[in-house]
Amino acid sequence: MYKKKLIQGTIILTGASLITRILGLANRMVLSRLIGAEGLGLFQMALPYYMLMTVVANLSMPGAMSRIISNRMAQGDKAGVEQVRRISLYLVIVTSVLSAAALWLGAPLLACYFLPDPRVELMFKAMSPALLFIGPSSAIKGYFQGLNNMTPSAVSLIVEQFFRVGASISGAYMLLPRGLEAAVLGSVTGYALGEACCFAVMRWYDKSRYIPFIYRPRATNSATLRELFYFALPLVMIRFSGSISSSIAAFLIPARLIQAGFTTAQATSLFGKLMGMALPLLFLPTVAIMPLSTTLVPTITSAVSLHNRQLTKRLINFAFSLTFLLGGITSVIFFLFPEQLVNLFYNTPAVAPLVVGMAPAVPFAYTQFTGLAILNAIGLPRQAFFTDIISNIAFLTLVFFLVGNPQLGIQGAVWALNISFFFGAIVVLVLIYYGIKKL
Repeated sequence: MYKKKLIQGTIILTGASLITRILGLANRMVLSRLIGAEGLGLFQMALPYYMLMTVVANLSMPGAMSRIISNRMAQGDKAGVEQVRRISLYLVIVTSVLSAAALWLGAPLLACYFLPDPRVELMFKAMSPALLFIGPSSAIKGYFQGLNNMTPSAVSLIVEQFFRVGASISGAYMLLPRGLEAAVLGSVTGYALGEACCFAVMRWYDKSRYIPFIYRPRATNSATLRELFYFALPLVMIRFSGSISSSIAAFLIPARLIQAGFTTAQATSLFGKLMGMALPLLFLPTVAIMPLSTTLVPTITSAVSLHNRQLTKRLINFAFSLTFLLGGITSVIFFLFPEQLVNLFYNTPAVAPLVVGMAPAVPFAYTQFTGLAILNAIGLPRQAFFTDIISNIAFLTLVFFLVGNPQLGIQGAVWALNISFFFGAIVVLVLIYYGIKKL
């Protein structure tokens, strides 16, 4: 039964993710031709800071809620499910407002002192309204995912991406005559529209309930609050670790390229080719892994709560089998057809060496992605956090030493990514092995 639910949930989210990835890929293909590598580099500089604020906005509630609600449903505690839902919504409404205000007010500071290109200030301000909708939407998603109902999440993903991509391309096209900076600004205007539409969809699925704007957790809810933060905090820290790492990389890689002798425009362009073209291409096949990871948490958690070790092992083996297969196929394709891929998607042949350079790391990157979700599902979120943060520290350290070498340049960042993916994959596999033995 659990394996059937896992497959059903994965198929639903895979279908939605496939559609959203196609839309997202179309967005990248059009933008790479409208604003070029330099424009994508500006976008990729701003994106990590925005993603950092999304961590604050939603507090990683979907992952925590999914695990706790699935556990309560397995025990037949429907009142507990409702309590988790209401408290979580209250928290993320507050944090969404705070994060939106922080990004808007902090935009000048970030642009002047934390990034090598000050043109990103207006981009931060254009992105900030989207944060108002992210928290409430994510909490409702976590509620339905905990019930193993993946349809609301799937529909909201499609709607959000459709409106965001449409607004992004339209904005970039209309503002392109006013210059590159204006076109990049137009490309990020779709974030707020997309998140607002996503929230509208989730609210429609949750139409029989009330969002608790005036609900205040009582003292009797303290145990639920502690449980939410027990599972959410490691997830928040993992996302913080990844977002902070990406934010530092957005400053460090262009800065080290400049120190290696490249101009600011060249450094921004190279950064855009790696982070805006090659890396998204590497993670494009995760259209199948991301839904699998989302459905893994409640399904494996239910098996663990029932102390069914054999079922837990079968589910984990099933997940890794799909991950290894997909990673191996993708790696071979990247080795054999790099020029064809980058010409098809971006019409930028200079990206091909970066794709080839990252091909060996593909299976390890996908394994780490799935493994972190499994660690959370079997009750080892802290181990997942420490694995992620050590991997990110290794990546940034290698970036500092390798990218500044004029003979390596941007290829130094490729080597840093490869090594960090390999290290992270090995560690999560070892932790999962010993974690299962203790179940």
